[in-house]
Amino acid sequence: MLNCVLEQYLRVFVHHKPSPWEIFLCLAEWCYNMTCHSATNLTLYEIIYGKPLPSIPNYLARTSSIETVDFLLTLRQDML
Repeated sequence: MLNCVLEQYLRVFVHHKPSPWEIFLCLAEWCYNMTCHSATNLTLYEIIYGKPLPSIPNYLARTSSIETVDFLLTLRQDML
């Protein structure tokens, strides 16, 4: 089941350009861990660690002087 869910997230993230799917794996995992389970009304992270999953801070474009870092964080922010 987990593989199906992660595959679905990855399809959404990379539907327009599937080659770099591995850079989105951590975001797919984060999304999965943020999903509330219907029986417990808690996220998987809360069940395992007993506290809410830390949120991903917002990124302001062009804050990093490193072009690749800026590109990836801007892309992540757009997706979130």
